[in-house]
Order: sequence, then C-alpha cells, then structure tokens
Amino acid sequence: MPLDTPPPLHHATNSPTSNPSTRITKTHTPSRASLDENHQSNHTHTVAGGKGKARAQDAILKPEWNHTYNEPFDREEGEGEEWCLICHSSGVWDRTVLPICLHSQFCFGCILRWSNMKPTCPLCLAKIGEFVIHDIRSDWDYIRYYLAPPRLPSCSTCTPPSDPSWATTRQRARQSRIATHADQEQILQFRKYIYRHSLYAKHVGSNAHTGYKPPPSPLQIKSNLSEWSRKITTFVRRELQLWPNVDAEFLAQYLVSLAQLFELASEEMANLLGEFVGGEEKGRHFAHELACWLRSRRERLEDYDNGPWLQYGTSTSDGSTRRKRRRIQEKEEEKEQGSREQVAQRRSRLLDRLERERALLFCK
Repeated sequence: MPLDTPPPLHHATNSPTSNPSTRITKTHTPSRASLDENHQSNHTHTVAGGKGKARAQDAILKPEWNHTYNEPFDREEGEGEEWCLICHSSGVWDRTVLPICLHSQFCFGCILRWSNMKPTCPLCLAKIGEFVIHDIRSDWDYIRYYLAPPRLPSCSTCTPPSDPSWATTRQRARQSRIATHADQEQILQFRKYIYRHSLYAKHVGSNAHTGYKPPPSPLQIKSNLSEWSRKITTFVRRELQLWPNVDAEFLAQYLVSLAQLFELASEEMANLLGEFVGGEEKGRHFAHELACWLRSRRERLEDYDNGPWLQYGTSTSDGSTRRKRRRIQEKEEEKEQGSREQVAQRRSRLLDRLERERALLFCK
C-alpha cells in the first residue's frame, strides 16, 4: 500500500568528486510524523555533513512509477506506452529523475548525452543541477550520478605571457579567426542558396577512388550509434543555422532516432523532417544532403565542402518548369495536328461529293 506522501531520497554524505555514481540505500521506514514534517517544509530536507563536506538538498520525488523502477511503469488498459522524450524509443529504460524539476521521462544514457550539450531539462528548460538520480529500485535505494562540471579556461588563456611576440601571435590568431568566420559565412550563404533553389548534390559512385560508400542503413546506425550520431549531429548543427527557429539540438537527437527506424531516402523520413524545415520537399532535400555527407565518410565538414566530389547541377525547380512547358507545347502541337487532320478529312469529303455531283450532271 503506497503512502500518501513519498519518503525523501537522502543525499550521500561522501564527496561527489570521489565517485560520480553513489548508491543510497536505507532500510527503515519513516514515521508518518516525519513525512508530514517533510511535506510542510516544501518537500526538502537538508543533511549537514562533517567538516569539509558539502551541504545539499534532497528533493522528494512524486510516485509517478511503481516499484519496478528500471522497467516502464504499468499503465491502465487503453493508455499508450510512455516514450523517452529524447530518443523517442518505446519505453523508458533506467528512468532518470532530474532533482530540481522532478521530470523523469528520460533514459539515463539519453539525459547524459543531452546534459553534455545543454544543461537544462528537455521538457521545462529548468537547470538540471549537479547530479541526476537513476537506477531507482525503491524509495530508499537509488544511485546519484554527479555530472561533470563545465570546463573552465586554462591559466595560459587567462593571463597573457610577457613575451613581446605575444601581440604578434594574438594578432595572427585574430586574423585567422576572422578568415575562418568569413569562410563559414560564405559556406552558409551557399547552403542557403542550394536549399532556396532546390539544388541537389550530384550522385557520387561508391568506390575506392572516391572513398564514398552506400548510405548507412538503420541497422548499421544502430550497430555503431555513437559514431553515426556524432556525424549526424555535426551536419544538423551546421545546416540548421539556416532555420533559426528550429532547435538544432532537439532535431539532431530526433533525427538520430529516425535514422535508426527509416532509410534516409524514404518517404517517412521526408515527411517527418518536413514538419521542421518547411514541407515534404524540403525534408527530402535535407535528407538527401545528409545522406551525401554520411556517404562521403569524411570526418570534417570542411574536407567535405572543399572536396572535389561535392558538385551541384541545375535547379530541379527550373527543370520541372521546363518539363511543364514542354508538355504544354506538345499538347498544343497535338491539338494543331488534330485540327490539320480534321481539315484535311473535311476537304477530302467535300472533293468526293463534288466529284459525285459532277458525274451525275454528265450522266444527264
């Protein structure tokens, strides 16, 4: 019989830097009075450590799941199965709780990858905090995983050296950054142009000379998920600078999930991507460009952009316009040809009738 108010999850007393994962286990059952006291104190409980040990706050987790914590919790008949909000896979595996906002619709591995890119909750955008809670077996048995702190600049970058050549080196670095920024702006303008005019990258054969290979299948992406996920994310982050209203990090994770289910050239991929980039045709174009990047097997986008194999033809929209005009012209020519044939037939019938009438006159 579950209690009306769940018992608190206590912090470990050891330092979080010694071990990122700490299992908290407690066997006794708290009294009802202590539960009420915890409930009245805004569901927080402070544990004081010894000297040199950090003070922390524990958030009481609402009982959104049953006691089989590492499996998707049971739902009533008629309700759909819960999905991870990041990978969109069926079922949440190793459910992970964010202690600040208490949201828990994430797999442990997914939220770790997410936190490396964005330290906020994918659902409410609240800060994740310095740790997450996972591997929950009961209200008193779980693991607190401390996230890696953000990297700080090294001292060498904070304090310039007294060497006179430092100014020259700094100026060269600044010029290099300006040149790199200009190159990136130029590439983005070119990418915007090809999407605006529907220019598709030309097909490149898969052989040892080009280094290209067939596009990865969903099974291949699953078998080497980390590598393909990195490449897909790299491409999506660059391309989605052209769509500033689209969350690049979310769409990158979403696209990695889709690539494990559908072929890149499939209609399903075009339809689902089109919801974010402006329609099915744009989604098909985006998927085509992504497939070309993955086929190249290049490690850097710069090498791919400047390579000899990336080429674009004429606009497909111009080609379709020319085809439409040609079809209209052919129809008009068919109509004219039909009109000529009709005129010729009428003329032939008229001449035949005149010949018959002339023959009758001669007979009389």
